[in-house]
Amino acid sequence: MIQFHDIELFCLGAAAVIDTVLLFALFERRNFRRVPVPIVNLVASVWMFHCGAFVRALLFDSVGNWGERLQLFSMLVMAAGLLITPSAMLHAVWRLGHSQLKVNVKPQARFTLVYLSLFALIPVSGLLAASPGESFLTLVAPCVPYYMIWLTFVNVIAAIGFMRLRPKLSGSVQTLMSTIATLLIVITVVQVVAVLVGGQIRPAMQPWFALTAAMTPVPLVLLFAFFIIRYNFMRIVFERAMIYGAFIVGVLLFHRVILQDLWSQLSERYHVDFAILEGAVVVALILAYAPLRQRIAEALRYLLGGRVMELRENTRALALQMSNLSGRPPHDVLEWFVDTSREALGIEHVAIWLFDAKGQVTGRCGETDRLSDDGAVAFGRGLKQCDTGVCTVRDVSAGELEDLLHQADASVAVLLNHPNVSGLVVFGQRKRNEELGDEQINAIVILVEQLGITLNNSMLQADRLSAERRALQNEKLSTLGLIAGSIAHEVKNPLSSIKTIASVLAEDLGDEHKEDFELIVGEIDRLSGTVTQLLQFARPANEASSNGSTLNSIQGTLRVLGHLAKQRNVSMDVDLPETLPAISANHDMLREVIFNLISNSIDATSGGGHVGVLCRGEEGRVKIEVRDDGPGLSPEVQDRLFEPFVTTKDGGTGLGLYIVGRRVREMGGEIHCETQKGEGTVFTVILPVE
Repeated sequence: MIQFHDIELFCLGAAAVIDTVLLFALFERRNFRRVPVPIVNLVASVWMFHCGAFVRALLFDSVGNWGERLQLFSMLVMAAGLLITPSAMLHAVWRLGHSQLKVNVKPQARFTLVYLSLFALIPVSGLLAASPGESFLTLVAPCVPYYMIWLTFVNVIAAIGFMRLRPKLSGSVQTLMSTIATLLIVITVVQVVAVLVGGQIRPAMQPWFALTAAMTPVPLVLLFAFFIIRYNFMRIVFERAMIYGAFIVGVLLFHRVILQDLWSQLSERYHVDFAILEGAVVVALILAYAPLRQRIAEALRYLLGGRVMELRENTRALALQMSNLSGRPPHDVLEWFVDTSREALGIEHVAIWLFDAKGQVTGRCGETDRLSDDGAVAFGRGLKQCDTGVCTVRDVSAGELEDLLHQADASVAVLLNHPNVSGLVVFGQRKRNEELGDEQINAIVILVEQLGITLNNSMLQADRLSAERRALQNEKLSTLGLIAGSIAHEVKNPLSSIKTIASVLAEDLGDEHKEDFELIVGEIDRLSGTVTQLLQFARPANEASSNGSTLNSIQGTLRVLGHLAKQRNVSMDVDLPETLPAISANHDMLREVIFNLISNSIDATSGGGHVGVLCRGEEGRVKIEVRDDGPGLSPEVQDRLFEPFVTTKDGGTGLGLYIVGRRVREMGGEIHCETQKGEGTVFTVILPVE
């Protein structure tokens, strides 16, 4: 069965591994400048003792000159570590009392005085060289009482120093100081009992007492490492690979020293190959325990996947670029995301659908022709039922999601689920149909989350700019309305007087000046029309509803405009139902809206053009379309179409469409414009019914 020598090998080897990990971390370039020298010396001394003791235990049965020389060397390393340990502890207390936790303190020669005890290594080496094959404690027995007195004195002084320093510190460092002080007292008591008392009382147990004394520094090292990791003490960074390596070495050491002999004895007794059984248990643990399985998969990705770090760097760079797009139009952000992610991930296509609060498609970008809008809505609804909101070919079985993935020719689908932005992002197959790995899928999820944040910021920015523009526009219109009303009122009466005088003069002077007076009257009528528009611009809407049905109001306006269309040589098609539901608005306002829209369409079409009017009642609304085959509108004009003083006519006031938009909003309706340069324009008015 397991013998003391096996346990000794395992304990000393495990301690050496722990010390090595911590020592390598302290000696890393990014950490070394921030770590005080006494801390490095203290960890190095413990490492020297444990490594020397481990090698000494391995060479315990060796014979010959080389064996004896290696045993002597390992014991010298042990002795040096034991002598440095109390000196480094005293150095640490002295330095903490002098400069507390300050980093990069200027070295002082007086601190070297605490290391004068190293001169004791000279007589100790003579004792060890006398008989290297004997046990370490037996060879240094004459020096043990003096060393224990020195060690006890240093540990007590250090504990007092840590406790006195504690009130000057704060937070986790206070806890560290008090814990170290307590642990030092406990370690001192255990070492004194194990080394000086235990062997005298129970000589047969002396090897166990010696092993206990050798392992007492381990709790102090583990405590220090815990505080470094848990509270970022002294800003030391541990590499995960170093931690994994230490764990693997510890497992192999345990297997080699403890389990191998045990399995051999059990196999001889029961005639069963326990090595195979051990392997099966390890595999079962990996498969059953998800965190262990994930860690092994991560380690394999780092080992076999050369592009993992490159992928992560690219993901961070893309996320940073995307954050800089905040405030840009959402469609520009979507197009950038589609092009960039397709190139970065080596994917054939990317498609994005945006949903409204009811789950209906409100926008799309990328190659969305592979999947219909209804399919995208169903896909998004299915992903909402998933915990992660991510779907891959490996995650789905036969069902609706698998069919939708196949329809979209996609390898990954991610739900865009931000509080103010909802949608679906579908990523196609990779080139040569390579399967996306977990690291790439994680990168995709991160980028989609960043996309949702960026879109939300862009929408908030657009809403803020729109609100500021509306506030500024309303302020301008308020002032302009007062001015326009005053001017129109002052101008209209003189114009009426001038028109009356011109009409009387035309009758008195006869036909000789008839054309001149007709020109004067025509210009007066044109000015009167402009003044009337100014008055309409300045006058608030009349909320009272006028008499008459919706259909009669539209038909009356169309009869008047039919004559205007004939004069301009424009054909006009009218599609009216037999009945229309009554709208909950002023019919004078309705006639004004229809008159402006149709007269603008007639003006926009040249001779021989065509204007179409369509009216329908549907789903509690009245829908009116006015279509023309004119030259259309430029995007610049379309963006500002319903703002005042925006016109494409020579000599136009730019108030007609502004008044139309204003009246439609006052009636509680909507107005939309669809136009394309050179292909005509369609205005759609939607009004609520009573």
